[in-house]
Amino acid sequence: MAIVVRGSERVKYPELFNKMFRLRYETFVCNRGWALPHRNGLEIDEYDTDDTVYFIALDGEGNIEATLRITPPCAGGLTEDCFPHLVESSANLSSPSVCELTRYIVVPRRYQGIDERAHKTAILVTMLEWALAEGMTAIRAVTDIEILTEFLTICPLIEPLGLPTAYGGGYDAPGGGVAIAVSIPVQLAVLEDFRRYGQIPSRVAAE
Repeated sequence: MAIVVRGSERVKYPELFNKMFRLRYETFVCNRGWALPHRNGLEIDEYDTDDTVYFIALDGEGNIEATLRITPPCAGGLTEDCFPHLVESSANLSSPSVCELTRYIVVPRRYQGIDERAHKTAILVTMLEWALAEGMTAIRAVTDIEILTEFLTICPLIEPLGLPTAYGGGYDAPGGGVAIAVSIPVQLAVLEDFRRYGQIPSRVAAE
């Protein structure tokens, strides 16, 4: 089950938000070694506002299986504020119909084949369904080059916005890697590519 909530609902779902922020801390600060702001084991930054949209997939016991964050148009974002050098000057980062994807996490599971694909892509399908309904035209993101390679096997319409660039000292440094800015077109064809890859029905349950 995928839940779609806004930051303004944090008071309504305090346990759910704390689980998500704790998972982000464990994933990005503890496991990846990223120097991100955190407090009391929770990773929260300036983009976690009342208008931010969160997608959270839960298992039958209420554990988070996957999550991601969408920063609304014209609210700034990591690409614009921290990684503008990854984007060619012709790209429009402040369009009112372009939102930003960050903090994408899929909790590893011992799945193989189609089940693993569905586990990775179901929350992205829900995100694309939401973006289509909201009238978005594109979703931008800064991602590791390995994730882009995988995404391009799913949907060739995903477009790099610039060249890949090392961050944090590159692969040889703790917390380092190679990042690239991308644009995911919000189109029915893109949604169908992700559905086919994960063999996901035409509608993913969302609340």
